Amino acid sequence: MNEIKFVDYSQSKYKEIGTFFQGLAKVKNRQNLYGFINKEGKEVITPAYLDTREFSEGLSAVQDPDSFLWGFINKKGELVIPYQYRDAGCFSEGYASVQLTNGNWIFINKDGLRDFSGEYAEVHSEFSEGYALVRLNGKSEKTFIDKRGIIKGSYKNATHFSNGLAVVEDDKNYYIINQNFYPISTKNKSEFSKIEGNTELLFLTKNFNCYGFLTEQFEEIIPIDFEKAEKFSDGMAKVKLSSNWEGYVTRKGKIMAFSNNYQYEELNNFHQGLARVKSAATYLYGYINKKGEETIKCEYEDAMEFNEGLAGVVDTDGVFHYIDKYGKKIITLPQMYFSTLELDDKIIILSAESKEELAVKKLQVLSSIKSEIIQKVTDVIDQLAYDETSSIPESHYTRVRKPNIE
Repeated sequence: MNEIKFVDYSQSKYKEIGTFFQGLAKVKNRQNLYGFINKEGKEVITPAYLDTREFSEGLSAVQDPDSFLWGFINKKGELVIPYQYRDAGCFSEGYASVQLTNGNWIFINKDGLRDFSGEYAEVHSEFSEGYALVRLNGKSEKTFIDKRGIIKGSYKNATHFSNGLAVVEDDKNYYIINQNFYPISTKNKSEFSKIEGNTELLFLTKNFNCYGFLTEQFEEIIPIDFEKAEKFSDGMAKVKLSSNWEGYVTRKGKIMAFSNNYQYEELNNFHQGLARVKSAATYLYGYINKKGEETIKCEYEDAMEFNEGLAGVVDTDGVFHYIDKYGKKIITLPQMYFSTLELDDKIIILSAESKEELAVKKLQVLSSIKSEIIQKVTDVIDQLAYDETSSIPESHYTRVRKPNIE
């Protein structure tokens, strides 16, 4: 028998944590099931789902681990729309897209009912500013529908409405249209190779290998000379000037918070005034403000963007926390404690929710091992007693009694 030695370690109770939406964040436990915690770190919806969407308008789409179908729960964890869909999106403006078992998509209201009967090959966006973007069966175009299912316009490509505007295109031109589906500006495709939907009323564009930003009248408000750029978020857009320099630009075109790759090897978009960055020296994550100041030190193995005032982080010990915008740990998620014992050809793994519970389990295992050893010893004594008396004539045979071992 090998030396009896336990090897202790700990892990977070959850394998994954999510961003807060409507006061709840989804978590994934060690059994690969999803549930939700609140802003006190309490598990308010027990992990029981194969997958989930974030909460939106008071409901979340969840996937049943048995049937693999999707339904919707409320914030109490009650199944309010039964499992019956192959896939599901999030509620937006009172409707959510769901995929039927025949592969088509429809929209349902919060009672799980269809207010209009259309079935679609794809849903490209949920309802936004009164319209959803879909693809009709047998068609290649993207089509806008209103909340009665009435088709309002079909285009070779299109973005969802934001700030009252959308970008659409045909074979020759890009158009910016208003909610009356009237083009307020037009640009030939020969001038731009790509124009994306607006964020904060600026349109990300690409011309050959350079990026910049346009107004709704296709005026070049931020020069098209960046090597790479992303859409505006929280008043800032992430841009790249060269392979060694990247940072952010304001809506007025002012370059802010620039950094070379020797300082940060990863920059991310701003959310609620802070952007997640990864140190090039330590490979740990922290956050900078819009001045480029590192207001939360790079000391986390992983980190997420801020939402509803909190961001999820993982420290160097593997512990999950939610921090506020000052870096203060607001929620620390519980740890699971483990102990491993290799015994002959067996591996025993113990788990508990506290060190005290783990210690009790270890004592129980040791007690069991002690009993097993005692049994083996008595079995050997029995065998020795039989071997020593087996040559004595049966009439003179006396069985040796087992010793009384406590």
